[in-house]
Amino acid sequence: MGPRVTAPATDPRVAFVTGASRGIGRAVAVALATTGHRVAFCYSSDHDGAKETQSAVEAVGREALALQAGHEGYPP
Repeated sequence: MGPRVTAPATDPRVAFVTGASRGIGRAVAVALATTGHRVAFCYSSDHDGAKETQSAVEAVGREALALQAGHEGYPP
């Protein structure tokens, strides 16, 4: 079992989650938002998924910032 994330709703911290447009990344972003974090996250190409994650974070009353970032063109 991983670490438990807890923080009061007034906590000013910002969480940055990579790959949060779907799956585990989205779940982590929403979980952090429910513990009071503002959430910034990146995604590669799934614009619709990023919008869904942003909406899910905002639905629990926290700010969300989606940033498109990819690794295409970088050496392996």
